Amino acid sequence: MSVLAAAIKNGEIAIACDTQCSFGSLIVDSRNLHNHNKLYVIKESVIGVIGWSAVAGAMEHLMASKSELIDFTSRQAIYSTFLKIHPILRDEYFIEADEDDEQPAESSQVSALIINRNGIFEVGRFREVNQFNKYWATGAGRKLALGAMYATYNAATSASDVVKAGVLAAAEFDESCSGPAIIETLKHRHSAGSAS
Repeated sequence: MSVLAAAIKNGEIAIACDTQCSFGSLIVDSRNLHNHNKLYVIKESVIGVIGWSAVAGAMEHLMASKSELIDFTSRQAIYSTFLKIHPILRDEYFIEADEDDEQPAESSQVSALIINRNGIFEVGRFREVNQFNKYWATGAGRKLALGAMYATYNAATSASDVVKAGVLAAAEFDESCSGPAIIETLKHRHSAGSAS
């Protein structure tokens, strides 16, 4: 799967990804895979997409070809965006919407973290959108990343330092993740002097 980590600290908001790709038991790292970056800049946001490479490829193509449908500016705007793009992912990109008999809704199969000047947003497979105030991680290395970010958050001077710690911890201890980390940063809407 991989890992994505995002944090807000001292007026900066950052997102990071690991750079490993796996095809079943075959693992490919950034030295051998050209398209190892899981972060995409769209409008004034950065989205990290992990999970099936077919889904990441579909999202990358959809955001480039139908950017007018994308609005990641708030939790509700993100939810509305994923409601609009779900039928496109299902019908035009042939993403399988069924996972099991007990799922609550059709799956978009997208696991993502989004950052912009308004905050950190996580999007789950069933289009659930949550917003986080300080930091968050998703993916196979989530627990390791969250632990590292928790341990470093108060002492860190920047959001970049926090997310780097998270991704590198996941890369060190989770077989689904490896470095190096790729980091994108933006200005957060709160004052540069604030701790969050």
